[in-house]
Amino acid sequence: MGKDTKKRLKFMLDTGHGRVDANGFYTTCPSPVKTDPNTWKKCMFNGDDWIYEGEWNDIIGTELAWIIHDNPEELIDFEVVTHNAADMPLSERVAIFNDSDCDIFVSLHFDYWKDSNVKGTSVFVHTKASESSKFAGETFAKGLMLDIPSEPLRRESNDYKYKTADFKVLRETKGPAVLIELGFFSNPDTQRMMKYQSHREMLASSLFESLKKIRDGIPR
Repeated sequence: MGKDTKKRLKFMLDTGHGRVDANGFYTTCPSPVKTDPNTWKKCMFNGDDWIYEGEWNDIIGTELAWIIHDNPEELIDFEVVTHNAADMPLSERVAIFNDSDCDIFVSLHFDYWKDSNVKGTSVFVHTKASESSKFAGETFAKGLMLDIPSEPLRRESNDYKYKTADFKVLRETKGPAVLIELGFFSNPDTQRMMKYQSHREMLASSLFESLKKIRDGIPR
């Protein structure tokens, strides 16, 4: 019997922003004001409930972790930036990845815009991204475009599907890095879909399938 030559992949999972702590405070915005636009960029009140971006990020990260746990034969492993509810500074997130043996940094987010009609997913790499980052960004973007038709992919060009930005977590990581916006938490359709386990699993499954392609094809 031949030797198993399947490649391995270990990634750093960063679920952006903080979470609601044991005292019920959202650590990214401990004193939200329903009428303050600065609050809305981090969380928002939709007339019925408060929506906290960091909680949504963590929900999808947890779904992804369970899929990986249930599929050990795929040889995909991960570390998380933090289990703490606190909103860790970006410099610390970068440092944890740079001191690790992870192959790639993956940061999960949901977006916000003042126009609640705006919706869709986006995948970002740095403006001076390596070929490995570009490969990962294109792979995640293609996966989301095909797997989540209810969330149209937002892109800069017809030539490629990822977007570019000078975000700190993309600029200062010493290795491939992507930042993924999984939808707009300000959009009512996305708010409704995120209540369904099936949609959350679909998002996580798309990320997992892309990780398998990245495992096999990323320039190393």
